[in-house]
Amino acid sequence: MPANATPIQPVSDRLPAIFAYPAHQAMLWMIAALCALRLLNHLPSLLGLVFELAFWVMGFKLAVEALVNTVHGRFEPMGAEDMMATDGEAVNQILLMLVVFLPIQAIALWGSPVLALWLLGFAVVFLPAAVMLLAVDDSLPRALNPLAWFPLIGRLGGVYFGAVGLLASMVVVSIVLQVLLSMVLPGTMAQLPGSFVSLYLLVAGYHLLGYVIHANHAALGLDVAPAVPRARFANPME
Repeated sequence: MPANATPIQPVSDRLPAIFAYPAHQAMLWMIAALCALRLLNHLPSLLGLVFELAFWVMGFKLAVEALVNTVHGRFEPMGAEDMMATDGEAVNQILLMLVVFLPIQAIALWGSPVLALWLLGFAVVFLPAAVMLLAVDDSLPRALNPLAWFPLIGRLGGVYFGAVGLLASMVVVSIVLQVLLSMVLPGTMAQLPGSFVSLYLLVAGYHLLGYVIHANHAALGLDVAPAVPRARFANPME
């Protein structure tokens, strides 16, 4: 590290800023706009599905942007006009989640709930590694390769498992809050705040993973100075 470089804070010292990241004005209005857009998922026929898909694709674009920019030391969200994350990157993240969780749900419903619970625990531990690999390398096969997870986890050590525990807690908080909102607010009125909680914590979680990589880039052998590489799926309209 150069003599005039800003010292990298430990992840634990950075937690207040990590949780405040989605509350930055540039990010907060985009989250709020997406949550309002999601209300249109109640439209009939395929229109409702289109708006639901748009919500998640755009939500994961915000999350990927938070992760990759944080890896490269940019700790404040960019405005909508400066976002570079692509639909392809977001879709890959969604596909990763589907590949992991759909089989677990199928096993829970039609197979062994005990086996599904074990697989869920396995996913909780190793999915963050897959998310980081996918965001940085832009390769879904590599992200799904256990042989790529273990070197990453081994180099990060205890900080990785601390992040896993924190992410699991965030998911639990999100689920509990959404259940409570559905009990307190009638019908679709719970959807807006529930969507906000989900998206806020999703962005904060990806920002956390980005900072874990940034703070440990030397151990990972990563150069965080170059410009962020972008996915192959980008098109001029994006």
